Amino acid sequence: MKTTNTKLTSKKSALPSIREEASRVSYTHKPLNMDVDEWQRLLRKQFGEKQEFELCNVGNHPLFSNFRLTNPASGKTYRLAIRGDQPGDNFCSCPDFSINTLGTCKHLELALARLKKQDGAAEQFAAGHDSPFSEVYLSYGIKRELRFRPGSEAPRGFIALARRYFDLDGVLKEKQLPKIATFLKGLSR
Repeated sequence: MKTTNTKLTSKKSALPSIREEASRVSYTHKPLNMDVDEWQRLLRKQFGEKQEFELCNVGNHPLFSNFRLTNPASGKTYRLAIRGDQPGDNFCSCPDFSINTLGTCKHLELALARLKKQDGAAEQFAAGHDSPFSEVYLSYGIKRELRFRPGSEAPRGFIALARRYFDLDGVLKEKQLPKIATFLKGLSR
């Protein structure tokens, strides 16, 4: 298992530049041209990118992996799973992520900003996550959804089984919720 420690550090002046100041959104007043969710996501991005948290890759891929993020000031550590760059693609174990219905938090925004600075990251994020293993996961957003993401090495029969329970977008069909245990048992065969 590859473990890499990276620390986000800032070499900027303590005072923001005029350009940075103009691009920031207010913490107290929502811009008229934004909906509330967009404003709240941007606030988390703004705040997260300024933090000096330690980001440690505890998985096998440089971008689409599992991470541990630690706040050196508080000592708190959170688990992150990065699977894409859109709200709802990822997971963080922090309390804000679990209740805000935005599909992101400051920890994920910090991790994404840091990861996007890597060589070739833009192309990899554009191509998307291609894992050999399949995942059933809870997607956090306005509506919590149980989702299925097929792996590149998933057998055909497994995909056919999943399609009975999940729609083409990978969302669990509402009528199948009571039968999810049957699907999970089918995985172990």
